[in-house]
Amino acid sequence: MRLTSTQIHIDKDIVFRLLDCNKKNPLYEEMELSYEVLLEDINKYCQPKGNLDFVDASELHLEKEYGENAVFAMVLYTLGEEISERIERYFEKNEYFDGMVLDAMADSCLFSMEEEWRGTLVEECKKRKLGIAKRMEAPTDFSMEVQRKIWKLLDGEGIGITMTSRGMFSPVKTLCLLFLLTDDACQNKAVHDCRNCSNKGCKLRTIEKEGALKL
Repeated sequence: MRLTSTQIHIDKDIVFRLLDCNKKNPLYEEMELSYEVLLEDINKYCQPKGNLDFVDASELHLEKEYGENAVFAMVLYTLGEEISERIERYFEKNEYFDGMVLDAMADSCLFSMEEEWRGTLVEECKKRKLGIAKRMEAPTDFSMEVQRKIWKLLDGEGIGITMTSRGMFSPVKTLCLLFLLTDDACQNKAVHDCRNCSNKGCKLRTIEKEGALKL
């Protein structure tokens, strides 16, 4: 199933948290001006697209870890190559300030995309009378080899995503997710959970009452 985004969404607060810049920072006003100017780049160069599908554990060789009857939802999505090239161009021209700001804006857009298609994922699970038990990412929750299988099964090349021999994606602004599903249709653990994340230094790390990071 193709995932599309009808509108580019950016959370300014997340952008400035990624930049580690609050209103007390002497660079805040300059960064804010750069942010406003670069919104045009985001709207012009971001080309969100992705794929979603369902798969049995055997197709990912995950039977030993989750059992033969386990079912997963796979998601692969990207902002496209043009925004990455645009960011690189700023750095090549030694315009590091704008490059940093645009990079953070692109990351915010990537997070917002996940929120947008999460509703589609939940609806597709409901059609199958399934719930979502866990959201997973490589390499913390599954291997790079499994990530490569997901990329192939979801026709990553068909939406402009390639992989290096080490399992890295191009375009850089790409995310691959795996969701463990359950027969309990009421479960909906599709949101990133900071308690299970190995990136302790993440600037977006927020442990809330239920332990989830809500973007």
